[in-house]
Amino acid sequence: MKNAHLKDTFREMWRTRSRFTAIFAIIALGTGFFAGVKVTCPDMQLTADKYFEEYKLMDLRLVSTYGFNKEDVETVKNSPAVREMMPAYSIDAIIKAGNEDKVAKLHSIPLDKLKQETGGYLNRYRVIEGRLPERPGECAVEKGKIGGVNIAVGEEISLNSGREDRAITDYLKQSTYKVVGHVETPYYLTFEKGTSSLGNGTVALYAIIPEEDFNMEVYTDLNITLQSTDREKFEDIAEDREEQRYNEVYSEAVQKLEVSKKELAEGEKEQQVKLAGALDDLKKGEAAIKSGKLELESQRKIYNQMVTASEAGLEQAENRLQSGETGYSENLKLFEQNRDGMPAPQAAAIEAGLKNTRLELDAGAKELVKQRALFEKQKREGGEKLKEAALKLEQSEKKLEEGRAEYEKQKNESDKKLETARKEIAQAEQKVKDIKKPQWYITDRNNNPGYTSYSEDTKRIDAIAKIFPVFFFFVAAFVCLTTMTRMVEEQRIQIGTLKALGYSSFAIASKYLVYAAIASIAGSIAGLSIGLKLFPFVITNAYSMLYRLPPTVMPFRIDYAFWITLGALACTSLAVYSACYRELTEQPSSLMRPKAPKMGKRVLLERVPFIWNRLNFFSKVTIRNLFRYKKRLFMTLLGVAGCTALMLAGFGLRDAISSIVPRQYGEVFKFNAMIIIDENAKEQDKLEVVNTLQANSNVEKMLSVRLKNFDAGYQEDWQKINLIIPEDNEKLSQFISVHSMQGKEPLKLTDDGAVIGEKLAKVLKLKVGDRMTIKDGDFKSVEVKIAAINENYTLHYVYMTRTLYQKEFGEKPVFNSILVKEKNVSQKADDEISSQLVSKAAVIQMNFNRTNEQNFSDMVGNLNSIVLVMIISAGALAFVVLYNLTNINITERVREIASIKVLGFYDLEVSEYVFRENIILTLVNISIGLLGGIVLNRFVLETAEIDLVMFGREIYWYSYLMAAVLTVVFAVLVNLVMHYKLKRISMTESLKSVE
Repeated sequence: MKNAHLKDTFREMWRTRSRFTAIFAIIALGTGFFAGVKVTCPDMQLTADKYFEEYKLMDLRLVSTYGFNKEDVETVKNSPAVREMMPAYSIDAIIKAGNEDKVAKLHSIPLDKLKQETGGYLNRYRVIEGRLPERPGECAVEKGKIGGVNIAVGEEISLNSGREDRAITDYLKQSTYKVVGHVETPYYLTFEKGTSSLGNGTVALYAIIPEEDFNMEVYTDLNITLQSTDREKFEDIAEDREEQRYNEVYSEAVQKLEVSKKELAEGEKEQQVKLAGALDDLKKGEAAIKSGKLELESQRKIYNQMVTASEAGLEQAENRLQSGETGYSENLKLFEQNRDGMPAPQAAAIEAGLKNTRLELDAGAKELVKQRALFEKQKREGGEKLKEAALKLEQSEKKLEEGRAEYEKQKNESDKKLETARKEIAQAEQKVKDIKKPQWYITDRNNNPGYTSYSEDTKRIDAIAKIFPVFFFFVAAFVCLTTMTRMVEEQRIQIGTLKALGYSSFAIASKYLVYAAIASIAGSIAGLSIGLKLFPFVITNAYSMLYRLPPTVMPFRIDYAFWITLGALACTSLAVYSACYRELTEQPSSLMRPKAPKMGKRVLLERVPFIWNRLNFFSKVTIRNLFRYKKRLFMTLLGVAGCTALMLAGFGLRDAISSIVPRQYGEVFKFNAMIIIDENAKEQDKLEVVNTLQANSNVEKMLSVRLKNFDAGYQEDWQKINLIIPEDNEKLSQFISVHSMQGKEPLKLTDDGAVIGEKLAKVLKLKVGDRMTIKDGDFKSVEVKIAAINENYTLHYVYMTRTLYQKEFGEKPVFNSILVKEKNVSQKADDEISSQLVSKAAVIQMNFNRTNEQNFSDMVGNLNSIVLVMIISAGALAFVVLYNLTNINITERVREIASIKVLGFYDLEVSEYVFRENIILTLVNISIGLLGGIVLNRFVLETAEIDLVMFGREIYWYSYLMAAVLTVVFAVLVNLVMHYKLKRISMTESLKSVE
């Protein structure tokens, strides 16, 4: 290209700077939006991948019902599939910080491996504030205000086990820790950290503690990074170690049981020996006492006989003495009476005989007294001896009774101990019988809720990026194509002149190609420079409320930039080439003459005199001009209608997303909580849960159901489903509204077939009457007829009667969940139910719809920010498109506008004359755009939907209004801007002869 021609190209850019700026802006908007939204998904994935790689997120996590001993760890570590492995401890505990108690997940951290690049430190922690623990007694906690507890660096926290039967020191070496840092980890991408059997059942935060502080015999987790993605090796290892560990535990339990049985046998033998000796002593004591009693009775008998005999002898002696006294008295009296008449010798002899008798009687009396005293002494001594013997015998009996009581006591105590031992042995025997093979659970990153939800969110962004930006870019490209075509057509006289001067067709076309290329490349550079940073930043920032990630990595993607710039350049360049080619085929003489203006034609409305004759002059001119410039009509149609459709699609996407939560958790799910019960629990434990709920005054009603996860498929397509079997079909409608999508007609469960959700039917391409295959984890499968299709928005739920379940699966349903409906729904009410049930042995998990609703609202609410960005971008495009089309309209009709100015039209009248057509076209195209927006919205929804979620299909009335009003606002702004351009049109310059 010659210098003069090149200079003319740059002068042309300056002269038509408004057109150049419009092309530049449209290209910048189109490329920026297209590239920005398109790279957001790979940028989010790149950020996560770098984060996972830098902080060594595990590939697999192994958990065992028995934990992992050293043999388990070594076996897994020696597998060739393992790149790195970190055995770890983790427990749930209650953290007390300030006046609040929160459930925390405590993880171990290997202090000796913190500074090693390799060697088994996985799920690493990113320090946000402070530092990692370096010594026992230190810990780091999750960053920020977590679960309503703000734990500052330097604060001391207290831990307890939250269990009555176990102390925290059974798990940890100490119960208080000093917080030395705030951390983040790729293992917990979201604020959801799972459930717990402690507190209200929700884990509020996590903390990391030195591995040395754990007081546990086995590891709870094995975190692994892989050399390859072959999980089968670990499944084989798990199977072998499960068998070996089962044998080890079983053998150890049997050995302990045998020891206990031996100790019991020895105890029983010892008891028999000791009790036999004691019993023999008791028998000997009883015999001695019996013999003593007999001896005492004999002695007492002898004593009594002696007393009786002695008393009889004494009585006889007294009688004889009394008789002697009587005889003596009588003889003495007789002697006294007859003494005087007796001879002296006779009297003397009698007197001497009486004296001797007296002496004998006195001696007999003395002897009697002596004998009685002796008798009394002997009687007393004999009685005392008998009492002493009786006392001794009584003491012996008392000792015997004490011995017997001690015997019974020792016997009872030993019997109780032996009975306790027997019961313990019986329990141990039952436990040995109940010993189950340990179960290893192998989970990968896809089982991590944060990882999975982040992956799903990036897929949503990518799905939207496949449709919305493409349509956006198409509208921008079309307007640019039209603009460049009009530019070439406007400069046909210059083209003819250059051709007459001998310039080649390529040289002439190069001016416009350079013009278009510079506008396209400059617009692409500006758009890509901003779009590749702005849109990923805005979108990822919206997700920062859900995910704990480092700042988004936003590299300048050369491949995207190259192909998008090439696409923008191709649109404008091909338009220029096509227009130039069409013009350059004509002769220079023809090109140097202006094109004859299009002939005015009668419009259809002129054939309706009743209406046409009542229109004023300006209205008739406006109507004729609308149909006279059909290309401009079509350009405006595509530009304005396209932008309106884009905005309505954005608003409709927002409506579709925002309607999911109220419809699923308001119209479909009417229950407030689901309590999941261990179906193998004791009936007494299950009944305790029911009684606890019935005792809660805020529980309005309950319904038992069976809830189980299955895989459902049809023609090789499979989806995860939640099968629900109600205990009472009639009561189900009080908790779950099973109704049709169209008409909201209630659907009753019948024994003829199952009811499935609309989304599941769509994904698997099922209809009423088809048979769907349902299979469990053991690959047992059944085919179930589809009886009806109901409205459902999140996850896949399938409903069937208990009779149908028993018929298809060959077993009665075991009801393992309770649906609860509350009178007053609040966080306090949920916490009350949770605190009442969390300690129940039969309760496995508690799900509260209020929490689920909030979590889902947070998740889909972040998409609203992205939708807002799309709406703003579509609005900006609408403004630029309207500006460009209006600018083309004015440029095409500059002589006409100058003419009406010469005729005396004021500036406001001129603007009204020109913009009246724009306003009519805008209003008509808004209507067309709204219709197109409905189609585009449906297309975007069907593309952006993932398998587990169905968006609402209704666009709310205010979304139509907002899309229309914004388009009108942009049209008014453009008219205001262009009003001043109309004022600057020079009548003399514009009406000069083209020659």
